[in-house]
Amino acid sequence: MEILKEFLSAFWLRPEVALIKTHEYLALQQFALDEPSADVGCGDGIFSFIAAGGRFGPGFDMYQNVAFTERFFQGVDVFDHFDPERFRMEITAYPTRQITYGIDHKATLLEKAKPLRLYQNTIVADANHGIPLPENSLRTVFCNIIYILENLDRLLAEMRRVLQDGGRIVLQLPEKRAEEVMIYHLHAKHGWEWARLIDRNKYATTYPAYHRHERSYWDEKIRVAGLKVVQEVDLRPDLVHVMWDIGLRPLFPAFMEMYRRLAPTDRGEVKRVWVDTLAEVLAQFCEPKWMYTDLGCKPTYRMVALEKA
Repeated sequence: MEILKEFLSAFWLRPEVALIKTHEYLALQQFALDEPSADVGCGDGIFSFIAAGGRFGPGFDMYQNVAFTERFFQGVDVFDHFDPERFRMEITAYPTRQITYGIDHKATLLEKAKPLRLYQNTIVADANHGIPLPENSLRTVFCNIIYILENLDRLLAEMRRVLQDGGRIVLQLPEKRAEEVMIYHLHAKHGWEWARLIDRNKYATTYPAYHRHERSYWDEKIRVAGLKVVQEVDLRPDLVHVMWDIGLRPLFPAFMEMYRRLAPTDRGEVKRVWVDTLAEVLAQFCEPKWMYTDLGCKPTYRMVALEKA
């Protein structure tokens, strides 16, 4: 699967991230994303760049500017660092469409995004405090991180405010199953140290306590905001979610040490073999229909399109 290899090439040290990004990509292809639009919480834009048809060369990956890996397990965002002298953006194809606005509260990530030629405008803003755009200005609002943002009621109201009549808000929302299968619960229930070492605060940051992570909660928030669900796609089978939860995250600081010590030529050869091997192993797990019907998996997320009620 070509799209899996594209994400694996960018996220090769974290193949579980490439796997869930592939599932998000497959779901997003089923939604119309009309302009003008805003990508809220866009980060460095890598996911949306690939989703919009952009492609990187083999020399690009996410790890060129990683910093503070010794604090990785303390919750520090090791990607929130940008040194233009050490960040090579090898692009083989630019996106086939542009997004009007990329919005994020981290200026360093938006600086990384600028060379992608994806966002016509980038805005440094915390979506918890509002969307700094005029009323009725957008046909599409996209946000795949809304479930980790705290001020949900205000954000949904802001999304509705900037949305034109007939426009759509596309969100990624967790089902209760997503929270239930996290490895964290094994540590919480049994005190098993190995489960804590795998979790390393991942559960707390992904499913913060200020939300209830279940369908009825989100549907009520949507209704109160004066919105309605008009399209829905199942996302991320629970087996894929567990693979992402365990993944290679506990080894990331060690992998980064290897990454830094390898000469660029050696690193490129290791990456090539790594990506080819993982692509062969993970390709079957990028078939949602097979996973739901033949394996009996259940979705842990859904991607929804909302319109004004």
